[in-house]
Amino acid sequence: MGLEDPEDWWEELLLHNPKFLSRVAQARKDLREGKGVSIEEIRAKYEV
Repeated sequence: MGLEDPEDWWEELLLHNPKFLSRVAQARKDLREGKGVSIEEIRAKYEV
């Protein structure tokens, strides 16, 4: 691809992966519908 930085390469792969893009779209939809989980809930659940 001509990308020197491995992080850029990985990001480019994700941005063109239909399965990844679908998961992102679903997560955004869930958040809009109030189905998200707050960072505080995650910290409490995992005692972080």
